[in-house]
Amino acid sequence: MNNIDLVETYGADAVGAALQKLEQDPEFRAEAKADLNAAVLKHFGVALPVPMRLIEDDQGFRAEVADAGDGRELSDHELDLVAGGGRSTGSGKDDGVMDFSKSRASRGRIG
Repeated sequence: MNNIDLVETYGADAVGAALQKLEQDPEFRAEAKADLNAAVLKHFGVALPVPMRLIEDDQGFRAEVADAGDGRELSDHELDLVAGGGRSTGSGKDDGVMDFSKSRASRGRIG
């Protein structure tokens, strides 16, 4: 699955606000780690296009397409939302990751 360009989809200001809130608000960060889609909807009023999960590591935050977990596959509509030409994370594999790292955000592209 290809990456999602959050800046193109939601705008640089929205992505920047989400990054800032993740960094500064421990309550939001905990909610986002538990259920990213619900946290983004609650705090920003935005429904993400597919089920996502938040990953935090030494390079910052990134969101990736979540496994359905319940055994269901993504619908054709959900797949259409993330299919198409996207930028690689540079990992050499197509892993469905949206990279929230500061270095990518500062260049205006995520994922």
